[in-house]
Amino acid sequence: GRRRPRRLPRQAAPAARFEVLPVGGLRLDWVHKRLAFGRHPESDAEVEALWHRGFRAVVDLSLGSLGMVNPGQGRFNERHIAMTSGLRYHALPFEDGELVDPYLLGAILNRLRELIQRRERQVFVHCSAGLSRSPFIAAVFLAFPEDIEKGYEVVMKANPGVFRQPAFDESYQLLVQAWGMSP
Repeated sequence: GRRRPRRLPRQAAPAARFEVLPVGGLRLDWVHKRLAFGRHPESDAEVEALWHRGFRAVVDLSLGSLGMVNPGQGRFNERHIAMTSGLRYHALPFEDGELVDPYLLGAILNRLRELIQRRERQVFVHCSAGLSRSPFIAAVFLAFPEDIEKGYEVVMKANPGVFRQPAFDESYQLLVQAWGMSP
């Protein structure tokens, strides 16, 4: 069966911020002490830099995780590099700008919460550009089951360039309805 997303104890609003890794210039948009989002790593060195920065898991929302080649990235195998670097790699892709099945969204939320709740585990969530899918998942993580606006407030402080997709907002409402919770 499908598991209902769990509620986490409410915490004080995190201080949203960003940093840039010295290797490759990968931007990390922090929304929680253990959660950052951004674009797809473009090299072995960027994936290894995530490990050295303290990340222990990567959640890939891009369609590239299905074996499709990401534009400009050749045949870079992030999964292989992540695993050889000691990172746990999780491919949970969905289409950008399209409605997301509420059960897939619930599965992504549960996986993210499981990873973050493990002691001292930092998680990097990414899509292709880091501007719509990964910020959406970060907002869902921060807000569920409350109003998605609360999550997006933090996300937009970390990266004001985030692009909000109307289909994603609708997907969030379907998730809340599917689990019988009202925002």
